[in-house]
Amino acid sequence: MPKHKESFVNEELYEKSKSFVIKALSIITPFINQTPSGFKHEFLKLLLDRRKEIESLAEFKQCIQLMENDPTISKYIEKPVGVPNRLSSRSSWDYLSRILLRLIKSYYGNKRFDNYLFQKMYRDLETYVIIKLFLW
Repeated sequence: MPKHKESFVNEELYEKSKSFVIKALSIITPFINQTPSGFKHEFLKLLLDRRKEIESLAEFKQCIQLMENDPTISKYIEKPVGVPNRLSSRSSWDYLSRILLRLIKSYYGNKRFDNYLFQKMYRDLETYVIIKLFLW
């Protein structure tokens, strides 16, 4: 039986985000074995230590551009969101690095890119933005 192809609201951002995560993983994976315990804070440090290099990737810049040009997602990038007494702001880096961090942790355990997890994380991003849009 053929697999059902997942569809996303912004297919182009999905594809570019996937390319970005795979490219960023290629920067990080040589250092993964230097995190002996596999704790989340170690992966976060690994990610933050290489943030400038990751942000300089063409794939990252393409994602940023697509997020800024998306009429829905752009409402939640660098803008206060939340309830009036608990407003917060998130950058494109916040959204993309959250996905990347989960994929780093998965790679540590499986030694491969987890496409299913990436799809779920991207779906969560779109769902979060759409839910926020309809709640306001």
